Amino acid sequence: MSPVSALAAAPTWQALTPAQRDLLAPLAKDWDKLGPNQRSKWLNATPRLAVLPPAELNRLHERMRDWANLTPGERVDARIGFQVAKQVDSEQRQAKWEAYQALPQEKRQELADKAVARRQAQTKAASPVAKPLTAVPKSNIVPAAPKLVTPTPVTGSLIQAKPGATTVLITRGLVLPAHHAAGETKVVADPALVDPKTLLPKSLKAPPASVPRT
Repeated sequence: MSPVSALAAAPTWQALTPAQRDLLAPLAKDWDKLGPNQRSKWLNATPRLAVLPPAELNRLHERMRDWANLTPGERVDARIGFQVAKQVDSEQRQAKWEAYQALPQEKRQELADKAVARRQAQTKAASPVAKPLTAVPKSNIVPAAPKLVTPTPVTGSLIQAKPGATTVLITRGLVLPAHHAAGETKVVADPALVDPKTLLPKSLKAPPASVPRT
């Protein structure tokens, strides 16, 4: 990039748009001191900064503030340290890969199996375990009604009923039909005609047709 084009791609702080200044706020004090290439790189990064979640953008702003507070010498040291760490990491990865390739086939397969088992264990631990449903057997006997706490009326013993209904006393308990009393059968029918498991009527067979007399 020529010096003229570099300057055109790296405007001053005041020439930035409000959105760009907001995204690059930690660099406001030192923006005009940065070189054209550095300013151009930060401007090219603003579209990615604009779509970051607020929490990630705040963390990045903290790092930008730390960088802005460094002296020029400290910035050079930090840049060199980053490049050295990057090179060391690359060399370490290459050394580990070469050591892995030098292992016998059985040992490599063993390491691969362990890695698969570890991933499966992590996935299983993260997945919620569904509790099995307990089957509740059906019964033709009416259960005992739960005890209800009778509400205490504040201003009277009657409640307002909707049109078409009658008013009932609040203190009056719920009266069930006779066949809904606790201990009674829900379905009044001949047991021989009702399936005890499903409580559904058994299929009835038609009586044999009578043979006409000759």
